Amino acid sequence: FPPPRQGVHCIGASYGPNDTKLDERLEDHEHNLALLDGALPGLGLPEAQTITGHVALRCTSADYLPLIGAAPDKGLFNACYAELGQQKTRFIDVSCPVLPGLWLLGALGSRGLAAAPLAAEMIASEIMGEPPPVSRYLSRAVSPSRFLQRAIVRGNPL
Repeated sequence: FPPPRQGVHCIGASYGPNDTKLDERLEDHEHNLALLDGALPGLGLPEAQTITGHVALRCTSADYLPLIGAAPDKGLFNACYAELGQQKTRFIDVSCPVLPGLWLLGALGSRGLAAAPLAAEMIASEIMGEPPPVSRYLSRAVSPSRFLQRAIVRGNPL
């Protein structure tokens, strides 16, 4: 177990989808302590009532993946990719219509410190016209246009 920093140990984080309340809760402390005790039993953890915490919000997306890349032009995207509504595997040989000069890097959730440097490199390489630092599969997985595409395939364009 690492030594405390300035006499303090920081552990855990709670996550409640759609929970926007900023109150510190005993049940969150209990949950985090139980997880820590399960992973590292026998540490002699304090009682949940004796600890304090910090509450904040994290930005996430509906599929928990970050948004990384050029912002799509919704109207043009829906027009260009409308045929996906009839055949979701149809090949559409046009570039994704985007809003010029607008890039998104967000919804990093709880992995922001780890994901941000690679995400920034992905955007920088795209802006500079360089080869992407990740596979096409990963680029598509985090593309901001993925939600527009999914909506068309489901028959409910946004």
